[in-house]
Amino acid sequence: MLSRMCVALLLLAAGAVGAATPPAGPVSADEAARTPSPPLPVDSTMGRATARGGTLMLRWNDDLLLTLGVERREVGGGSKARADRKVFELDAQSRFELDGNRRALHRLAAGEGSLEGGFDFVARGKRVRWTDPQLLVRPGSAGRIDLRDSNGRTLFYIDTLMHEFLGDGAAYDIRSADIRIAAEFATSIGRADAADWAIGEAKARMPVEHWIGGEVP
Repeated sequence: MLSRMCVALLLLAAGAVGAATPPAGPVSADEAARTPSPPLPVDSTMGRATARGGTLMLRWNDDLLLTLGVERREVGGGSKARADRKVFELDAQSRFELDGNRRALHRLAAGEGSLEGGFDFVARGKRVRWTDPQLLVRPGSAGRIDLRDSNGRTLFYIDTLMHEFLGDGAAYDIRSADIRIAAEFATSIGRADAADWAIGEAKARMPVEHWIGGEVP
């Protein structure tokens, strides 16, 4: 009985470290084209971490894309994408600001980043190019990360994040999150009804550069 209680307490403790955000909710194409609000003000009851660089993995549900009449292709070559997932390096200027303490994450406060590469999405003979994407955080407890193309159009976004701090606040980790179709992309492929559909999964790992506060009592 004692060993079972110990295991249960350990599981509870592990669950308290992570956090999960609710769906971000619909955002119109016009709203998505606007730059989000500045970073949320620092909350005196929490610390703030700044994470810089790292990696982002995107895994696409190509079967679901095909039901929408969309094929994901390699940029330039025109051939079908070889794998359902790709790991992107976040450049050194990429920065995320996160509120919480070194063991518990509360919310996304701000963030932006740049990736190299991308894909072509072809639907009914029309090509939608998503290259050299930009990440842009829409802050809050229902955090959303827009995935813009090189022309500033939000084609996809990430939400419902299962994320946490690792190593006593040494790294920010997104264990799993949804990639969703943004209104702009849905309209571009002639399927406005597909806006906000989950079309894949995202994972990320970013080293934390510094903290303001955040000590655990």
